[in-house]
Amino acid sequence: MRLADWQGAFIQALQANGDERALLAMVNQREHSRLKIYQNNAFQALLSSLQSSFPVCQTVVGERCFEQLAQQYCNRYPLKDANLNHYGAQYPRLLADEVKQHQGFIGLEYLPELAMLEWALKQGYYAQDRSAYVQLPQVHELDQLALLSEAQQQQAVLLLQPDIELLSCHYPVQQVWVKHQATAEQSHTTSCDSAANYLLIFRDRFKVNFKQISAPQAQLIMAIKQSMSLGQLTSTDVDLSELTQLIQQGWIAGYKLVVTADG
Repeated sequence: MRLADWQGAFIQALQANGDERALLAMVNQREHSRLKIYQNNAFQALLSSLQSSFPVCQTVVGERCFEQLAQQYCNRYPLKDANLNHYGAQYPRLLADEVKQHQGFIGLEYLPELAMLEWALKQGYYAQDRSAYVQLPQVHELDQLALLSEAQQQQAVLLLQPDIELLSCHYPVQQVWVKHQATAEQSHTTSCDSAANYLLIFRDRFKVNFKQISAPQAQLIMAIKQSMSLGQLTSTDVDLSELTQLIQQGWIAGYKLVVTADG
């Protein structure tokens, strides 16, 4: 028996919906019961990772419900990356499906957006370091824009800091998150706001934070995320007067030049 075959069968058997038959065929009958121990350990590792990523969601729904949701998540989204910090990206989608399908979640319609906020906070913590990002050869400092010709300035594309993420929410999930930092004894009902609520996630030194921003600021950030050049930005209806505030906040890392077909 090749080691690679045994390893492949073992990994497959540990998946939430994996096929354990190949592995069981390779081991003695008396060893079969031990597989359940490994399978439970594998699930507990994934559960712990999800609990770490979505602590407020767990507090809201309770440990038992959260574990059931985690089991569903593991069944639907098997682990594909050895780095557990990357596991959980689709959890908000799972919650959105569950909220729609089960009456037990009435009053908790905000859960998917709360999960989006918690996931963005975690990813912001592990995002690329700002000082390393600005050292990349394609990233230029903002003060160098003044040295470019007008044509080159029109081709410049602003770059956000690598830890920046923008969320558009219809529920005030930031209030839920803040309240649960102080105590778990909170009301779970949150009303929907007809207007979008924009939250900007960013890392300040080693601490990830978020800030509610205005719609014009959010629209400008979304345009920058789409890699629009300065020339393209000036031809849209985004409010470029907000750019000064974004720069002062340190949310703009610099710019890159885009070479067009006509040079």
